[in-house]
Amino acid sequence: MDEPLAKAHQAIGAYLCAFSELEHELGEALKIVLRLQNNPAADAIVAAVRDFARKAAIVREAIEGAKNIDGSEPSSEWKSNALKTMEGVLGCNNPDRRDLSHDYLKPQPDGSISLQKPGEPARPWSAADFDRKIQKLKNLTNELRSAGTQLMTYKVQIPVPSNWMARNVTLLNSD
Repeated sequence: MDEPLAKAHQAIGAYLCAFSELEHELGEALKIVLRLQNNPAADAIVAAVRDFARKAAIVREAIEGAKNIDGSEPSSEWKSNALKTMEGVLGCNNPDRRDLSHDYLKPQPDGSISLQKPGEPARPWSAADFDRKIQKLKNLTNELRSAGTQLMTYKVQIPVPSNWMARNVTLLNSD
């Protein structure tokens, strides 16, 4: 590896690993929501959901509808913090992760990179930008882990849209 660019390459890898950890924790939260913690098919089910935003939307919906075992509302502080965490989780997927995954990346010797979409000017991410974004991902991962742990203590029901069955039956029967 070209030594002057090693810091930039390392920063890209560190960011993607931190995002991967966040997505893994999102999958764990999804397992909690669906009560799949000890189900041997849990990983396959999480993989079938696939889309990061879809997983996050399901977990967010579960948080919104979470109730204490007696049917009362959880503390407004917990719900507010958990929903704020989910907003942060969703915000990490777009644009940062998407840009890092799909833009043209040009590592710089100072540890920064230049990201560029076709026909647009380059946008720099400094080493400090990477550090800040990676720390944000790590913080959100910890917050999501905590929210998921709390979800285990609540009754969670995810409403299914009334047209879900009709829409899926139509898809199954279409040629």
